[in-house]
Amino acid sequence: MSIKQPLLTLALLATFLLSLTACQPIQPLPAVASGATSSEAAPSTGTELATPGTANEILWDKWGVPHIFAQEPASAFYGLGWAQTQSRGDLLLRLYASARGRAAEFYGEEWRQSDQMVRLLDIPTLGEAWYQQQPADFQRNLDAFARGINDYAAQHPDQLSAEARAVLPVNGADVVAHMTRVLASWVSGAGCPEVAAGLNSNEEPPASNAWALAPSYTTNGHAMLLANPHAAWFDSAATFYEAHINLPTANIYGATLVGFPVLLIAFNDHLGWTHTANILDGCDTYLITPAGDTPDAGYLLDGAVHAYDVVTQTLTVRSADGQITTEPFVSRRTVHGPVFEGNGQTIAVRMAMLDQAPIPGAAQQWWDMANAQNLDEFEHILARLQLPYFNVIYADAEGQIMAVDNGLVPVRPRGDFAFWMQPVPGDESDLIWTEVHDYAALPKVLNPARGWVQNSNSAPWYMTQPFLDPDQFPAYMAPHTMLTREQRSQQMLTDHAQMSMADVIETKYSTYSQVADQVLDDLVAAARTSADESVQAAAPVLAAWDRSFEADSRGGLLFTLWFQNWLQQTGSQWMAAHPDQAPSEDLLISDIFYAIPWDPQAPLTTPHGLADPELATDALRGAVAQLQQQGLTLDTPWGDVARLRHSGYDFPGHSNDGKLGVFPMMQYVPAPDGRLQPIWGDTFVAAIEFSDPVQAQVLLSYGNATDPTAPGVHEQLALYAAKQLRPALRTRTEVEANLIMREELDWSSTTP
Repeated sequence: MSIKQPLLTLALLATFLLSLTACQPIQPLPAVASGATSSEAAPSTGTELATPGTANEILWDKWGVPHIFAQEPASAFYGLGWAQTQSRGDLLLRLYASARGRAAEFYGEEWRQSDQMVRLLDIPTLGEAWYQQQPADFQRNLDAFARGINDYAAQHPDQLSAEARAVLPVNGADVVAHMTRVLASWVSGAGCPEVAAGLNSNEEPPASNAWALAPSYTTNGHAMLLANPHAAWFDSAATFYEAHINLPTANIYGATLVGFPVLLIAFNDHLGWTHTANILDGCDTYLITPAGDTPDAGYLLDGAVHAYDVVTQTLTVRSADGQITTEPFVSRRTVHGPVFEGNGQTIAVRMAMLDQAPIPGAAQQWWDMANAQNLDEFEHILARLQLPYFNVIYADAEGQIMAVDNGLVPVRPRGDFAFWMQPVPGDESDLIWTEVHDYAALPKVLNPARGWVQNSNSAPWYMTQPFLDPDQFPAYMAPHTMLTREQRSQQMLTDHAQMSMADVIETKYSTYSQVADQVLDDLVAAARTSADESVQAAAPVLAAWDRSFEADSRGGLLFTLWFQNWLQQTGSQWMAAHPDQAPSEDLLISDIFYAIPWDPQAPLTTPHGLADPELATDALRGAVAQLQQQGLTLDTPWGDVARLRHSGYDFPGHSNDGKLGVFPMMQYVPAPDGRLQPIWGDTFVAAIEFSDPVQAQVLLSYGNATDPTAPGVHEQLALYAAKQLRPALRTRTEVEANLIMREELDWSSTTP
């Protein structure tokens, strides 16, 4: 998988610098409770709280989190569907329209490409077929989730847009199709970028940090888990949703993605896990050789002509003026998989999770993981390989920790990771794989002597120390590259002999730049010897910079501008010298940038030094000029420019892009007033200690609801700006002490 973390271009930087000194901060709106759907909401005095004993209910806390107390699973699924629709109903229904391949019908032309790719992959058909394959009890759960969506919408139509209402009603097959579309977009991210772009043209796969700490490494002698996914800060398929499910048999807390019926990152009284996006290639493209000038001529395979399988569907598109048009959509398939045209070539797609190693039980596997009570049970569930993607980082109350490079990896006949990143010959049948590796063959670390496992989206070899030996696995399993953010993760862990909960939270929020350690000394030295006075003036600012991106850090803005210029100028030189080669992410740690490039034999101490000090000082000259042109000082505090803005609220920002080796990743883009605002980065955060009882601190940076005035939206952004978390409320007493609203719903029958 390609973990893309695009940095701001110079054009974008010029935009945010324009008129920067004249911009005014956004004034925060007052936070008020959202409209209650029950007959009462808790008064501000908190004197009228829900009483124990209600069979099925949702208690909403002051952070906007639904606490679903249910007597059996289907009721809990119903409550989660109801709650998500109440919090983010418009987004949920748009995502379901996309999973049907009908988003353009309801939402307009911009969704045409997505609909075409969804139809090409046959996701609506798979959603229906896989729904029918569910065991009866779990099919009932999916039906209950869908009914929760429909019932909330029927009782509160004014809370949804006209476009969203047109998508209704939804059913269990829609739920499965939505999960399939989202998972396919991530699985295709590495080897099939054209597919990923078609499914999510404005999104990227999520990135993440994760730690699991053994009792030997913690001050209290209990295992701990850190969950820290990074994803979009705009409404998308990767929007996180926090929830709590309390059943007689399990007390489950965590986060899911909008539209998913189960928690994806979660913990109970016995164990917990989190995910990170792994570098896993579960999708391959094949270069098809046409047998003639038209599709009717077929294609060549092993010297023989084969006919395409052709299906014609109808695509419906709503124009800007509301007019509805229909058009035929013709899809073709080879024995490899579905076919599309790109760059004048015919490409076939083969994706593990669709025709090969199908995953009808993904939702049930996540649900069973959340109900597991020990490692043996958890691994038995994980070994079903119904999750086609994601590392799993695990800890439990018995003190065991684990990291698994989980997912569906094809058993390929030959070639390394780089070979399968490119389209491979489609006329050779021996390259068409038919199986995936089983769970036992995946890279895994269990209870290492070092006392910790971690991942920040690098290859699985670096999940603990000492590192795994990649030569013990197929060459196509994963590359050797380590990201600078992962280097920072390992540095912070090795800096401690043991960690407390407070240490984990403080360290998680460290904004220190690993890249600054790699190049800043050389950059300052080169600046001091420059003949250009403006470059010389930058040297003391950079030398005094704390190498962090705190709100009050001075020098971080200058370094960021320099870094952008350095990447662009160096990259432009390389592309001019290699016009026939596509740049790869490995270039960012290569000798075109660094005097000592990244070395897999010294993954934590390389790269370092400037490959071209003269070019670096020229990039710094440009950064100084950009600041001066806007009347900004070279030591302008980072938080004066980078603002944590969401839902109309505004706070001084911290953190920066992961390519700078900053652990709590945050990507900023220009706001309309010229400042910067987040587009991608920290979302749900959970620090969990498996004591008795379990202790947990959590946060959802942008809040649980679309409505900016809903409980917890402003307050959680303020906590994130202050680099704090809040307690996870897991008992009825805790929840009722923080109650905003109680909903008692008639869940006597959860069959639609």
